[in-house]
Amino acid sequence: MKQKYLYSLGVSFYAEKEMMRLAQQARKGWQFVKMNQLGFLVFKKAPAQEKQFAVDFYTGNQSQAEIDEYLEMYEASGWTYVSNYQKRYFYFMADPDTPTIFSDKVSYAERLEIEQKWLIKNSFKISAFGLLILIIMSLLLAYHVIEMTFFSGFFTGGGIGLLLYPLIYFISGYLLRRRYKDRSEFFNNPEAFAKKQRFWLDTLFNLMFGAIMGGMIGFIFGYFF
Repeated sequence: MKQKYLYSLGVSFYAEKEMMRLAQQARKGWQFVKMNQLGFLVFKKAPAQEKQFAVDFYTGNQSQAEIDEYLEMYEASGWTYVSNYQKRYFYFMADPDTPTIFSDKVSYAERLEIEQKWLIKNSFKISAFGLLILIIMSLLLAYHVIEMTFFSGFFTGGGIGLLLYPLIYFISGYLLRRRYKDRSEFFNNPEAFAKKQRFWLDTLFNLMFGAIMGGMIGFIFGYFF
């Protein structure tokens, strides 16, 4: 089976633009299959078709019975289930004239808020990994198993960066939400909102912000340690 891969722009902040890309690929004869664990969108060769796509953040119980009920609700509304990512992001496909999955601004705004809270909560898993690295590096240095070199400093600095990841994510996410504060206004016209999004400009901003935060972390680490 002939397949094609595209790197995801980010299903949380750029869901609308991502869905527009899936529709564009469908028109070119590439049917969306799934997003894999590495963040790549997987497509298979298929007849060209005019479809619209949507992704929803699932907040219910992880039991299969409840997921099946959730999918049946979308099927009844004309949306065909395609795949899911970690049983949280569910992808759907429908004909162009099918009503959007959200019927009002309030419900879409609530969906975005719940999603962001979940993402921030999960960012602490990365923070825990950073803490583990710092503990290991501190013990190795304290007992003179290793010396302070470029590589030990690199891993220690990386551990600090991962430890502070929730803070970095929260700030950058807050700034993006401020930039696109009218997102929920486009609940029934996601394509129009997708055209407003500037992925590469946002990426450049995040890189600059990350560099500033990294410099501050490096300065603090160098001053105190």
